[in-house]
Amino acid sequence: MAKRKFAPRLNELRKKAENLLAEKGGKVSRISLNQDIQELNHELSIYHIELEMQNDELRRAQEELEESSERYVDLYENAPVGYLTLDEKGVVSDMNLTAARLLGIERTFLLNKPFTALIAPECQDVFYLHRRDVLRSPGNHACELMLRRSKGEGHFLTRLESRAVQSNGSKTIRTALIEITERKQAEEEIRKSFEIVRRNEEQLRVLIDNVGSGVALIDEAGKFSVVNRAFLRMFGLDSESDILNINSQDWSRWEVYGEDGKLLHVDDHPVRKAAMTGKPVTSRLVAVRNPGANELTRMLINAQPLLREDGTAMYKSQELSQPAFSFPSFSFL
Repeated sequence: MAKRKFAPRLNELRKKAENLLAEKGGKVSRISLNQDIQELNHELSIYHIELEMQNDELRRAQEELEESSERYVDLYENAPVGYLTLDEKGVVSDMNLTAARLLGIERTFLLNKPFTALIAPECQDVFYLHRRDVLRSPGNHACELMLRRSKGEGHFLTRLESRAVQSNGSKTIRTALIEITERKQAEEEIRKSFEIVRRNEEQLRVLIDNVGSGVALIDEAGKFSVVNRAFLRMFGLDSESDILNINSQDWSRWEVYGEDGKLLHVDDHPVRKAAMTGKPVTSRLVAVRNPGANELTRMLINAQPLLREDGTAMYKSQELSQPAFSFPSFSFL
């Protein structure tokens, strides 16, 4: 490179020297020639330094490139999910170490072999349709497969997330392999738990609806959340919608009288007492006049606050504006 760069300069000096030699009959001024040589030497020195600086920059860039490459290789090989590259026929052309560990197989044993060799028989069609969809339409596609580990270590459930990319004139499939066995087991346990709760709720509802006494559940917000048929009948209500989500402080539709025959303030109602104090109220005699009724209906009220596992009442505070859970029952007298 240096020789090519300074070739014109050398040729110019040669011609200049030849001209001087011809003009002076073969005698050349040493001073002029020395100056030109010094200038050339100076330029060569600068160029040498420039080359060294460029070499240093190239060396640093090469080192940074190698470090970056090592980081990306480590990220790919030890990613938290397995990565596979398949051709259009589903043959494995590349895979990372995570995928090899997940499958319990040496990478060399699966490369250039069909991925279907590790798929459970009942999932072969699922993978076929998945691969077809990936190759036919752009974007990400997902499916769930049962795969087998090598050496007879059993099967495990995986989620495949794949997309097709163009490479060297043909399509390849890049796939992320994620084990979901534990997640599916947890989901199944949750589903079973919800099913048990649902059945228990249905059984409890049947039991409550067939109790002769009126039963109501008041939630932490102070609203009626559950009432049975007897409760509706006792308070002259046609349906649950007439009372559910109504605040238990709102007894304005009913006149509630104590044993002394005086109209009770809302805070003295047995249900409110139990909710706000966190203490049960038992066998409290009251008389209730339902909306539109002329006669009073005598009732015996028991109200029991619901308790936490540690035995404390489930209430926020003693403030009247924040009622807690209570579970009153009402009986005709």
